[in-house]
Amino acid sequence: MIYINDLREMDNSESSIGVIRKWYDEKNHLYIKASSLDKKRRVYHIESVMECIAYEVGKLFGIEVVPYWMDKLHISDDEIIDVCVSKDYKAASNFQSSVSARTLLLKKTPVMTNRSEIYNHLTSFSNEVKVGIDKLILFDYLIDNYDRHMRNIEFMRIGEKIVLSPIFDSGSSLLSDYPYDEDLEFLKEDEDTFEEVMTFAQTQSKSFSHEHSMEIRLVGKEAYHEVNRDIKNEEFKEIVEKYSTYISPLRKEMIITLLINRFSNIIKWSKK
Repeated sequence: MIYINDLREMDNSESSIGVIRKWYDEKNHLYIKASSLDKKRRVYHIESVMECIAYEVGKLFGIEVVPYWMDKLHISDDEIIDVCVSKDYKAASNFQSSVSARTLLLKKTPVMTNRSEIYNHLTSFSNEVKVGIDKLILFDYLIDNYDRHMRNIEFMRIGEKIVLSPIFDSGSSLLSDYPYDEDLEFLKEDEDTFEEVMTFAQTQSKSFSHEHSMEIRLVGKEAYHEVNRDIKNEEFKEIVEKYSTYISPLRKEMIITLLINRFSNIIKWSKK
């Protein structure tokens, strides 16, 4: 249990899903986040849970991801809410500095270019950065992240090197754009939409292409050898089942199906 009196409230921010309420635990260097439609209603979105599932999937996949977990926030005796908690990777003792991909791009080319050119600009720093970006693309393909914009890709300095920071802010994924079970029922029953989403990955991406099925074509061979290609279906199921308290049986079923199908596609792409 986390107590609100131990936290510093950060500025709330608008997002595609409503107002995001955020706090910071300065003693333990933790971010606490809950998204709501408004402060009075306290209606929380499924995206916080997807953030935690995405972290566990990324860890299994062999990606360096900022840890996320669910907890309870005690606001008052009458109000205890579910929140998503994450570590502040910048609080590490060896942290030097970081910069967003957007800032790097603006320094390098003041006029924002098209998405394929953005990919070329960012991956030109070094082969290590290119492999890191390619692994990020594979991860976002796997979890169907539809909101990986340039502000939630960061780079950090280690000595004289620039490397990709641990991945964060992956909650806009895993079918969170289908917020209610009625939406998932439609997805499940509409054969064409089901294949577009689950099989062919004809879904929105944001970083380096408009669609995941196109973005994955940018990935070089080296990145495939640096991710875990030996994941069993049961391992995805075990991760999703941990969150049964928060999500419906239908949502669990659909997320597991998405992960299994997308991972199968990644294995196919790795052999081309």
